[in-house]
Amino acid sequence: IGEVLYVQGNYVGVAKKAREAIEIYKEIYDYRQLVLTLVVIGDAMTKLSKNDSAFYFYQEALTYVNNHDIMSDKGYVLERIGTFKKDLGQYKEALKYINEGIEIAEIGGFFVDYWLLLLAKTETLFELNRIEEAKVTTDEALKIAADSDDMGFKRDTYRIANKVYQRLGLYEKAYDLLSLYHVSKDSLFDQEKASEIAQIELNYAVENERKEAAVQQEKQDLVYQEQIRREQLIQYGVVGI
Repeated sequence: IGEVLYVQGNYVGVAKKAREAIEIYKEIYDYRQLVLTLVVIGDAMTKLSKNDSAFYFYQEALTYVNNHDIMSDKGYVLERIGTFKKDLGQYKEALKYINEGIEIAEIGGFFVDYWLLLLAKTETLFELNRIEEAKVTTDEALKIAADSDDMGFKRDTYRIANKVYQRLGLYEKAYDLLSLYHVSKDSLFDQEKASEIAQIELNYAVENERKEAAVQQEKQDLVYQEQIRREQLIQYGVVGI
C-alpha cells in the first residue's frame, strides 16, 4: 500500500502507513525492516519539504543500523542522508556521510549502494567545483556502468558524467556520453512500457479468472441449493424416489 501511495504522490499517506508498520516491526524485533521504513518516512518528509522531520527519521534509521549492526543497510542509509544534505546545498556535510558510505559499501561488496554513493559524491563534488575529483568518481561509475545491464543505472551515470566532462571542456567525450544517455533512456522507456503492458495483461487475466471463478461458484451454489431442496421434499414425502 505504501509503495502505491508513494507512486501516487500521497506522501502524507505514505508516512502514516509507514508509522503503523514501524510499531509492528518493533513488536517483532525486525530491525532491518524498521530501518528501511524509517528511510521511507524520511523520503516522504523530504518530498513534503519537512526537512527537520526528514533528517530526524534518517538519523533514527542510522541509529538503529549502528545499534544493531545492520551493515548491509548502513551504506544505503548514509547515501540517503548524504543525498538529502546535498540537495539542501550542505555539500561538505553531504561528503562526510557519502565518504563513510562508500567505504562501507566497497568493503561489504554492496554494489547498488556503492553505485548510488559514487553518483552522489560526483554530484556533490561537481557543486563544490572540485571537477577533477568529480572526474575520478564518475570514471569509476562509468566502469561499473559498462558491465551493467541496468538501464536506469546506465542512464543516471551517463547523465552525470556528461555534466562533468562538459565542465572539463572535453566535449567529444561529453557528446559520446550524451548519446549513451539517450540510448539508455530510450531503452529504459521501452522496458518500462513493456513492463506496464505485461502488468495490464496480468491484471486482465487475473480479473477474468476471478470472474470465471465467481460464475463457477454461483453454479455450484445453485446445484447445492437444488440438491438441498430436493432432499427436503423427499424427506417430507412430496417427491417420490
